[in-house]
Amino acid sequence: MRAPQQSAQSPRPAPSAGPTTDIGLAMGKLREAVAACQKALSAQHAAASALAASVADMRHIAEDMIATNRQVQKDVSGICTKARAFQLPPVTAD
Repeated sequence: MRAPQQSAQSPRPAPSAGPTTDIGLAMGKLREAVAACQKALSAQHAAASALAASVADMRHIAEDMIATNRQVQKDVSGICTKARAFQLPPVTAD
């Protein structure tokens, strides 16, 4: 019969800080990456908002230009109509 073994093994060493430290470092880097992404996303959102405002301004400018063009066409048409009423006879050499 075997005698019960006594715990003759050397005491277990304390776990090294390696894996825990590695996980902590990885989590820290992940947090930094997330913060950088959030900052970039915020900057991108601000740029998109500025672009949208510029596009809206350009649209208003284009609408004003179209309205001005229409008014100029009406004015030119009116001038042409009045000019036709004042046609002079052809100039002849005496």
